[in-house]
Amino acid sequence: MRKLILHIPHSSTNIPFFDGYIVDKQKITKEIEKLTDWYTDDLFGTETDDKVITPFSRIFCDVERFEDDNQEEMARFGMGVLYEKFDNGDTLRTVTPELRKTILQNYYRKHHEKLLNLVKSSLEAKGKCLIVDCHSFPEESFNCAVNKSSFRPDFNIGTDSFHTPKRLIEISKRYFEELGYSLGIDEPYSGSIVPMEYYKKDERVQSIMLEVNRKLYLSRTEKSDGYEKIKEVVQGYLKLLKKTTKLYTLNQALTSKLKNLEWITSYMKDDRFKNVRFKHYIEDDKFLGFEFISEWIDLVSDLEEFNRLEINRIPLIVGDQFDMLPAVITEIKELKTPIIAVLRQQLWDEEIKGLSICSVNLKKKPITAYLARKELVNFK
Repeated sequence: MRKLILHIPHSSTNIPFFDGYIVDKQKITKEIEKLTDWYTDDLFGTETDDKVITPFSRIFCDVERFEDDNQEEMARFGMGVLYEKFDNGDTLRTVTPELRKTILQNYYRKHHEKLLNLVKSSLEAKGKCLIVDCHSFPEESFNCAVNKSSFRPDFNIGTDSFHTPKRLIEISKRYFEELGYSLGIDEPYSGSIVPMEYYKKDERVQSIMLEVNRKLYLSRTEKSDGYEKIKEVVQGYLKLLKKTTKLYTLNQALTSKLKNLEWITSYMKDDRFKNVRFKHYIEDDKFLGFEFISEWIDLVSDLEEFNRLEINRIPLIVGDQFDMLPAVITEIKELKTPIIAVLRQQLWDEEIKGLSICSVNLKKKPITAYLARKELVNFK
């Protein structure tokens, strides 16, 4: 499995120094209890992934804010990169130009430098990376929240139109829905962190945010009885993301796997299929044995979904020249889609030789229909 980059910015309660604060520490402590993403360093923590865990509280320096207050919408509440206000609007501290310079240089920029270096290393080693922005949120919105929606789902993913692939959104939806949890997509929190050097510039840098509703695992500031279960859910989600990040995008396949993928060029030039997506059936976490999965192939783990008739979504089956029956065909009692796609894979070396779009006779049983399929288009 590929390493993720876990960005955990709000789990710490540490204040490195109290210069500028004008209230007593007891009131500061209460604000820390309110704003901290409690235990996210443990909920999201793994032994195998790269991590950037902020070692100081967000009320000292919030590394998720823009450095320039003119770019940061929360600065109007006095809660930009350096908080000057409590969530209720009371004054927290006075930030002088000297204090601002010290904290930004010694804390904020060093944090982002670490994140940037991990991204660069991942790109150099693997050609891509996936950042998971790790958070939790309260059941009731903060006073200063930009989005005060009453919708407070169990989990919330934040996305970016440039850096979050649609397949990650679909995988996230399916994962939490199948476990029986509600999921907000960019609701109530949106976006996900990307180093500014790559922001809106490099699609190889992917990012998605996961927010966990604190009601699921927290009792005030202590772990609740549901903590271990929610940790399992979060860890399962990270494992799923790692599996999907192993799969090539179409662009990478074209540039790095030309030996086996010459047929893609002819397929992509065929206007008849420019709006077509394929769906490939997998059992649970058993991912594909062939070399790549493209941006236009969806992984589905539900046979009914795989077999459902959809105009622009064609079932994709992996076959070979011996016409050995794919297991999925033997499990479906009837075929409901008159068109199927067959990715031709050689049995002995698993090399992909091409793609066929075929018609099948829905009056026949699936096995017979598959064996008697008529090839409409052949890409090789």
